Amino acid sequence: MDSILVRGILLFLMAMGCGNSPLVVVTIHGDRSNVAQLEALLTLNGQNAMSLESFAASATEFAVQLPDGARGQLKITVAGVDSRNCIVSFAIATVEAGGQSRIDVTVTLGAVSPPQCS
Repeated sequence: MDSILVRGILLFLMAMGCGNSPLVVVTIHGDRSNVAQLEALLTLNGQNAMSLESFAASATEFAVQLPDGARGQLKITVAGVDSRNCIVSFAIATVEAGGQSRIDVTVTLGAVSPPQCS
C-alpha cells in the first residue's frame, strides 16, 4: 500500500474522533528477502482483534482501529510469505492497550530458515 495513502487513512481515522477506539499503527522493518506479501494478525487478550490481513511486500506500515474500550494485551504478528505461501520472515510484538487513543508499534522481520510451509 502506498505510504501516502496509508498516511491519509491514518489522518482520516484520527480526525474522526472514534471515542475510546484506539488506533494501532504498526511500522514494519527488517528482512524482506523472497517476500511476496506480508500477512498480519492482531490479537487482544488472546482473541482475534482483526481477521488475517495481507499487504504488499513493500508495505512499511498499516493501521487497525480497535473496538471501543479495548484493553489488555495486544499481540501483533507479521509474517513475510513467499510465492509458495511459505513463511520466510516473521516478527511478533506485544504491548498493553488501555486508555491510549493511538498505539505505535514497530516490528522487525527476521529471516525464517528453513522457510515454514503448511
